[in-house]
Amino acid sequence: MQGFISYSHDDYDHFKELQRHLKQIELGTGFDFWCDERINAGYDWDESILTTIRTSRVFLLLASPNYFAASYVIGRELPAIRNSQRIDDALLIPVILAPCDWEDLLKVPQAVPIGENRRVKPIMKWDDKADGFNAVREQIKATLAKKFGLKSIPLIGVASPPIIQTEKGLAELRRELRLMGRIAGSVASDSRINQPEIIDRLNAIASLGERLAGSAAEVPTADMLGHLVALKNIVDEHPLTDIDPDSDEPIGERLRARGGLGNIMLSLDKAIKAARLAGFKLPADEDDDARLKSVPRSGVGAEAIGEIVEQLERVNVNVEALRRAVREEPSIAGLPREMVDNFAHRVEVQAGLATLELANENHIDLGAVLRNVAQIERLSETFFETAAAMRRVLSQGVQRAAGALKRSAAAARTTVQRLVARILRERGPRSQPPDNRDFDTGNRFRDFDAAPEMIGVPAGAFLMGSPYGEGYGSERPQHKVTIGRPFAVGISPVTRGEFVSFIDATNHRVEKGVFVWNGKEWSNDPNKSWRDPGFEQEDDHPVVCMSWHDAQAYVGWLRERSGKAYRLLSEAEWEYCCRAGTMSVYSTGGGITSEQANFGTNSKGTTPVARFPLSPWGLRDMHGNVWEWCEDNWHGDYSGGPPSDGSVWPGGDASFRVRRGGSWNAIPRDLRSAFRDEYPPDVRSYDVGFRVARTL
Repeated sequence: MQGFISYSHDDYDHFKELQRHLKQIELGTGFDFWCDERINAGYDWDESILTTIRTSRVFLLLASPNYFAASYVIGRELPAIRNSQRIDDALLIPVILAPCDWEDLLKVPQAVPIGENRRVKPIMKWDDKADGFNAVREQIKATLAKKFGLKSIPLIGVASPPIIQTEKGLAELRRELRLMGRIAGSVASDSRINQPEIIDRLNAIASLGERLAGSAAEVPTADMLGHLVALKNIVDEHPLTDIDPDSDEPIGERLRARGGLGNIMLSLDKAIKAARLAGFKLPADEDDDARLKSVPRSGVGAEAIGEIVEQLERVNVNVEALRRAVREEPSIAGLPREMVDNFAHRVEVQAGLATLELANENHIDLGAVLRNVAQIERLSETFFETAAAMRRVLSQGVQRAAGALKRSAAAARTTVQRLVARILRERGPRSQPPDNRDFDTGNRFRDFDAAPEMIGVPAGAFLMGSPYGEGYGSERPQHKVTIGRPFAVGISPVTRGEFVSFIDATNHRVEKGVFVWNGKEWSNDPNKSWRDPGFEQEDDHPVVCMSWHDAQAYVGWLRERSGKAYRLLSEAEWEYCCRAGTMSVYSTGGGITSEQANFGTNSKGTTPVARFPLSPWGLRDMHGNVWEWCEDNWHGDYSGGPPSDGSVWPGGDASFRVRRGGSWNAIPRDLRSAFRDEYPPDVRSYDVGFRVARTL
């Protein structure tokens, strides 16, 4: 679940102090408090803030005279927060920094911190401001528990809340990819490297680095990252015969400590780690899981097992040292001992699970060992960062113990990772990820002149729905969907010109009567139709005012005319295409702007389908412009067991069909990749169109 911090930059020091205390709530509950410091360079600052407000359920308002004098706060943030409160029953918690007329200006009955006599006491009025911030933290935590039922959970699994984790991973990934891009071109021309596979992949990475350096809004995708995995496979599985004919050592192992390609290999390891931290499911991950599932103990080797067990014991020793350091603290301001004990216990459990797996007499699941050890490393890194942020109130002993734990966890993970790489090499080459270098421009076709232009979409898997903290209950629970075979999809929604060809060929009748927004409510305008929706359209605009039955008539005509299996997309296929290999809120990243899609209060109608950039998979207008019909009946959420293969979900409420993507007059929240909406199939609206698919 996500919260939003609204503050004046004149109160920045107080904001940072509060942020340090909120970190403990995030670690203890998985809650995430967003602030404007997270906006990446190149993103629209105003739109990023307003989009986050629309997806937040809790708002912390850092009230002071500075706050009420900030024009952006009064003119933009507070109205948007008030609107979100009306729509979603969001929770407003004023945090009173200094005396001000917060009751009259915010119209909120209660605030924090509560001091003596159960009255609000501004932070500046506390003799020790640390006591005031401690009170704020505890009172916010109690309020969240009462409102949402949030309880402290084991630190395991929330090493970093998903939204923070994703943004951190993306930032690190972009940095490493740009670094590789700068040196990949020169390395590719190294006369010692004459393997075409390596040179091709280096050139692809150099091109990717240039794209990321040239556009701050460019977001890496799973397809782009396929080059990373492919290069890693090549250099890890090929001997170094091109540079040293007498060596049979893998290229990656030999060069990781050298310049040139060695620098790329070091950066490559970091980039792949960051990609997984950012939520990408990279090619060959599942293949590796299967190959590591049951490794004979004799194949792992007693020496390797002993080394890992020894390092896990060192982790446990460092955990106990951290416990002792915390117990010896005269006071743990803002760091509850029970949280430290809980964290330490979960690390020990994770280490115990890994050790138990290594003790199996016959076969060992090395994938499980690696996951446990990687989790220990992530937990330790997060605790170390927390201790560093609280260095003013924590002793050197606690900080040293946290650092020692972090280093021992990293050493254990490195050892397991090295063992896994050796086992994978010995078990033979893994299946290579598909080469998607030509995907942006390839596989386009039309089955006949008047048919929509199509593009091939690869098979693959993705996580459907939204995590807690983003979106609505109808988008949960998240679940894995595997698209088993490629299919084709329209590059854009069906255009007005393409629909005219269908009308001319079939004389299909589309009745007048369209729902429009009159500024206050939706109402049926009996004079409006797809020919006159109330705004100007050209033939390259998406057709609007389409019912689900109109869309079915159109795909029926395509089937009859072409002899091919045209249809609407299933809801799962639609989200798969929209995400295009990403796991972010939008396929464009954590936010979306008017430079990337047609939406929002300033839009007056549809725009040409070629107006905005292609998605990572070569599609247009998956976000905004027009809502798009899907084949499925409506289901209230995903708890009823939707198909795992991406097919149409049987059953549901036949009086409503699914529509996706948002439209020209939708708010950003409705454009999210996971957002889903129900709509009557026989109703026409001036912002609803459709996109077609074709079975290959």
